[in-house]
Order: sequence, then C-alpha cells, then structure tokens
Amino acid sequence: MELHQARPPFVEFKRVAVHDKLRSEELGRRVTKDLDMAFIMQPGSRDQVERVAVDWLDMIRTKALNAIPGAYPQEWVDAFFKKFKAWQDGQDMPLDGTSVKEWPILSPAQAENLITLKLMTIEDVASMTEDAMRAYGMGGRELKQKAQEWCKGKDAASLENEALKKKLAALEERLAQIEQKSDNSDEPQQVKRGRKPKTEEPMG
Repeated sequence: MELHQARPPFVEFKRVAVHDKLRSEELGRRVTKDLDMAFIMQPGSRDQVERVAVDWLDMIRTKALNAIPGAYPQEWVDAFFKKFKAWQDGQDMPLDGTSVKEWPILSPAQAENLITLKLMTIEDVASMTEDAMRAYGMGGRELKQKAQEWCKGKDAASLENEALKKKLAALEERLAQIEQKSDNSDEPQQVKRGRKPKTEEPMG
C-alpha cells in the first residue's frame, strides 16, 4: 500500500485458518493451519489489503531502514510492531491519537459511523481525504474542519505546557543554586594564621 496521506493506515491483526497445501498432500486430505494476518486499510477508504503479518512487518521495516521512496516513517513502523505485540499478548491495540469516542461533540451514532470507516481518532478525522468525506456522507467536511481546529488547540496547549515545564525546570535549578550558596555560607570560616600583632611594651 502506497503512502499518500499524513496519517498511518488502520491495521488490524487477525488469526485465520488457511489451507496447508503441503500437509494436505502428505495426508491425502484437506488440512488447515493458523496464520496471523494483517488487514491494512487507509482511513476512510473501503479498499483493504491483506498480508501475512510477519512478512508485512518485515517488509515495511526494511523499506524504512533503507529509506526507500514511499516507505512508511520509522515511527509508524515502530507503532505497528507495538500493536502487533499487544495483539499477540491479548491486549487492546493502542490508538495513534485520541479516540473519536472521547470527542464530546460527537453523538454515539457519529462516532460509530467514523469507526466503521476506520477513522478511529480525532487526528484521523482531521486528515480525512475527499474519498473519506464522501464515504462518511453529509457533514463529513464540517467534522474534518472541527477536528482540525481541535488538533490546533491541542498542539497549542501542548506547546504552552512544554513552555511551562521549561520555566519550572529553570526555576528549580535556580532555587537549587541559591540553596547551595546558602549551605556554603553556613560553613565555619577558617581563621587565617599569621604572626601575632606586635604589642607595645609599657614605658617607664
């Protein structure tokens, strides 16, 4: 699947039964085996690509490492491996962004319609293609605009939070320096040793 948008594709892992041709020929009857598959779909698209999970993961990792044109960014590849591991461990696969279910402006039906199109996060909605908006139907373009505004607000809040963290770190460092100086000033000062002052002898 070629890279053509700013958001990673939706990937779902499933274990399916497939025909084991070699074993079937050996035993003279149809034999199936379990195989882990990756189902890849661009958010908002109805086209789905099926690949053997380990083969697909190895392929995209090789492309990313060799900077092959059209390759997924390394952070996407790392996220796919993380999702695959979570799926193997029986855990919920982590989302890359904020779930549309947590978006207060959506009704339950709107959220479910987006999820059906594999638009799982608000960030996915903000990056909807023309095809995705057509697939969603009436109100798709408006939702995309609102999602983009939400992302801008989130980014601004993130930058502000980062700036506050830097100010706090600088303040803590300054306080530590002041405390260190204060501790040093409490140490007993050493008396300089030297010749005793000469005293005048009484006259007479």
